[in-house]
Amino acid sequence: MEMITDNVKEMGMWQLAHNQFFIKDGEAWYRDFDREISCRNLIRELTRIYGDDGAEAQDFYTDDDYFDEAMIENLQYGHESLIGLIAMYYFAMWPMAELRASLIEARVKQIPKPVPETEKPDCEEDIKRYGEDALFGCCPVCKEYESSLWNSKYCGKCGQAIDWSVKE
Repeated sequence: MEMITDNVKEMGMWQLAHNQFFIKDGEAWYRDFDREISCRNLIRELTRIYGDDGAEAQDFYTDDDYFDEAMIENLQYGHESLIGLIAMYYFAMWPMAELRASLIEARVKQIPKPVPETEKPDCEEDIKRYGEDALFGCCPVCKEYESSLWNSKYCGKCGQAIDWSVKE
């Protein structure tokens, strides 16, 4: 069973718990079995339904900077008020979305990337000229070029798995 997935139709509750927050267009989003909504808009909706609509509520619903400042301020109420709980929930959402994105990125890096022939060292010529220590390799992702990378399974800079044997 895949833990990280975007296929809501195939998700069970366990998978939804691991995929309900995600990054879309550089912003944290929430999803359930019926909809997707940005985390900001979900919190705005919850605040409209359950929270305190003060005199400056319109800015809260239309201005993202004002919204963010209000959420930070509402953290002071903690678990003692509903608006404090809503703020705590908001500040738990985006780290979960970022963690999911990091897990996806790490999983992609585990798939070995082939190194183009043009970026493989000329082993025979380099060994004759400089010796074994002079062999350099180039990561196909971050383009790090160093002697310790040649024939290594992973790039020391970005962590990408590398397959030197594959020809493009």
